[in-house]
Amino acid sequence: GAAELCQYWAWGQTRYSVHIAVWLASADCEADVSFGLSDEGKQTIRVAPSGGMSAVLDGVFAHGVDEHRAGDALFFKHMHVMTFCLAKASPGERWHRLLEGQADGVRELQLGEPLHVVAEEQVGGFKPVHHSRVAGRLETASEWHEVSVCVPLPTMAERQHVSATISAHALKVRVAGLLEWRRGLQQRVLTWEDGHVSRTHVDTGNSTWLMATDDAGRKCVQFVLAQWMEGANRTQEDAIRKQLEKDGLRFLTEDADPLHMLELVECEMWLRAGAVFKPRAQLSEAAEALLQEMERHEEREGRPAEGLRASPLADMWLEPNSDGRLVMHGDGGDVDSAVTWYEAEKKAELEEWNEAVASERASEARRRADAAAAAKVAAERAAEAAAATRERADKEAALRRKQ
Repeated sequence: GAAELCQYWAWGQTRYSVHIAVWLASADCEADVSFGLSDEGKQTIRVAPSGGMSAVLDGVFAHGVDEHRAGDALFFKHMHVMTFCLAKASPGERWHRLLEGQADGVRELQLGEPLHVVAEEQVGGFKPVHHSRVAGRLETASEWHEVSVCVPLPTMAERQHVSATISAHALKVRVAGLLEWRRGLQQRVLTWEDGHVSRTHVDTGNSTWLMATDDAGRKCVQFVLAQWMEGANRTQEDAIRKQLEKDGLRFLTEDADPLHMLELVECEMWLRAGAVFKPRAQLSEAAEALLQEMERHEEREGRPAEGLRASPLADMWLEPNSDGRLVMHGDGGDVDSAVTWYEAEKKAELEEWNEAVASERASEARRRADAAAAAKVAAERAAEAAAATRERADKEAALRRKQ
C-alpha cells in the first residue's frame, strides 16, 4: 500500500541546526518550498511536490528558527529526494517536535535512548515452525501475537501524572508538563506465496496498558496489544517473518520508514553539520551505504564528492582560518557530539521535572503535616475546653447540693 504521509519526511537536530529530508513523488523531482509567518507571528513551512500534489509538510514550526540565517536546500533528483538545513533561533535548545500539533519525537532521528520500545511475540494459535501441527495448518488458521510497546517514564512519575489511551488507530501517553507521545497503529499488508495478501489486525478490545518496569529497571507505560494475523505454514514462515521485519512494515506507523528518510536525514546531518554531529565511522550501516552512493553519483556527474559537505551554517561552530575561510575539517564529531548534547539536555529536562514533582510532594507533605498539627492543636484545645466546661458544671452541681 501507499506510505502514510508522515513517512514521506523525517528530521533530525544538532545543538545548532535542524535538518529535514523529504521524498518528492513528482515526476520532475521539483517542489514548492515556502517559509512564512502565521497570524501569531510564528514561522511556518510548506513543502509540496510540483504538479499540484498534496503538501508533504505544512505547518508552524514548534520551536524558533533563526530568521536572519538563510537555510539551504539540496536536491538529489536521481533519488527523488531533497534535504535542507535550518539554524535554530536558540542554539542548544532541544526541539521536541518539528511542527506544532505533532507528538514528541515523531519522525525524528533518535540520538539518545529511544522514546519507546516495541517487542512482538506469538502467544496463541498455531505455534511457530518447530511445532508438530504446523504441517497440517489450514489456510484460515490465525496466529495471535502479543505486542508490547513500552514508553519510559520519569522516576518520580505516579499514576496521577500519567494518562494513556488505546484507540482503534493510535496509542497515546501524556505526562503532564513533560511528554506528549502518540503513535499510529499500522495495518501491515503481507504478501503470500500464492500471490494473495492479508492484513494484520490489532484487537484493541482485548488490549490494555499498565504502569510497569521495563527490562532496564525504568518506570514505563506498557501497552499490551493483541494482534491477529493469518497463520503461515512451514514453507512460508521465514518469508512472512522477513516481511514483518522490513523498515516499511514496522508496527507503529511513524516508525515505519519504507522510503528510508531517516537514513537520508542521518546522511544530511553528517554532510552539512558533521563537525557537531558524529564521526563517519558511527553512521548506521544503511546511512553509510547511502552516503557512498551519493558520493559516487557526484563523481559520475563530474563533481567532487567533497562538495556535498558545504554548509551555510558552518560559521555557527567553526572558526575561520588565517585567510578568513571556514574549513570543513575532520571526519565528524570533532567540534561537538550531537548525541552527548542531546542526552545531556534530555537528562536535564527529566531532572527538572523530577525536582518539580519532588518539591510538590514535599510541599504537599508539609501541608498535610501542618494540617495534622493544626488539627491536633484544635483537638487539644477542644478537649481542654470540654474539661473546663465539665469542671464548671461539677462545681455548680456541688454548690447546689450544699444549698
